[in-house]
Amino acid sequence: MAKISVIVPVFNSEIYLGRCIDSILCQTYTDIEIVLVDDGSTDNSSKICDDYSFHNSKIRVIHKTNEGVTAARRDGVLESTGDWITFVDSDDTLPPNALTYLLNVAAKCKYDIVVGAWRKIYPSHKRLIPLCSNGHYDSEQYIRLLLLEKCYRGPVGKLFRKDLFDDDTFNISREIILNEDLIMNIKLALKANTCYVLSKRIVYNYYFIENSASNSGMKKNNWDILFSSVLSLSNTKQYKDACIHYIITIMHRIREVINIEKLSFFEIVCSLRSECGLIDRLLIEDLVNSNKVTKSLIRIYNSRYSLYKLAQICLEKMCIIYK
Repeated sequence: MAKISVIVPVFNSEIYLGRCIDSILCQTYTDIEIVLVDDGSTDNSSKICDDYSFHNSKIRVIHKTNEGVTAARRDGVLESTGDWITFVDSDDTLPPNALTYLLNVAAKCKYDIVVGAWRKIYPSHKRLIPLCSNGHYDSEQYIRLLLLEKCYRGPVGKLFRKDLFDDDTFNISREIILNEDLIMNIKLALKANTCYVLSKRIVYNYYFIENSASNSGMKKNNWDILFSSVLSLSNTKQYKDACIHYIITIMHRIREVINIEKLSFFEIVCSLRSECGLIDRLLIEDLVNSNKVTKSLIRIYNSRYSLYKLAQICLEKMCIIYK
């Protein structure tokens, strides 16, 4: 049987950690190891990790000084002994058959990466988060899915062949606290031959928690670092439209930097062009110079659509422009 290493970065998650570990121990697929990486927790998380490890030989614990979640995942992979790698955040859980299903799909056609759907759990309700794509993809196609947000950019809910990981996989600036997982995913995809996406098979329970790192903001200079990293990996002709889509869809994150609510559409584009100089400027110029597109976007903006909705409309219009 192929062995799966489940890497769990842990930082001050004493409230949810037991629930997370229990869900992994209850998997129907049993040839697993759980690597708990205690990233310098200051609450009771360290003790919880040690207690679970003492009572179950499948669990190993790494205690380290705090370096952030990316470094914690790196250390977990380095210490792992499995043939496959999957990541679970310490405040989330896995459905009982998640690993069985992912590995069955991977083994069937020797896929290097398998991606499943999430169940997003709020305090008051649950919601399936299906993927926009389903089926077999090569490396280039999978990277486009990531950039076009047709596939989750995070590391969880996925199964990776371990030999995809190398010393560069986690070489990501700690200043990037949002979308850093996209960089890791692109690096892994560049080494993969085949990937499979399961649009509606739930393999991960994501618990929405206020004030988590994934719901926080990031400074302007760090967005520049992020854009630079993403574009250096995928800034080729076949990814050009996907890259422009990626950056526009996170315009709403830049709102805190350029005070978006007080700007006209033209000022939005100019600010975006100024803040994100690595974007192909010809693409931006074409968007601005298209009267039909510009008038449509100004009307939408003045109707007080959310900035995210504005970004989606930008994409639709650009698809027409660049056909």
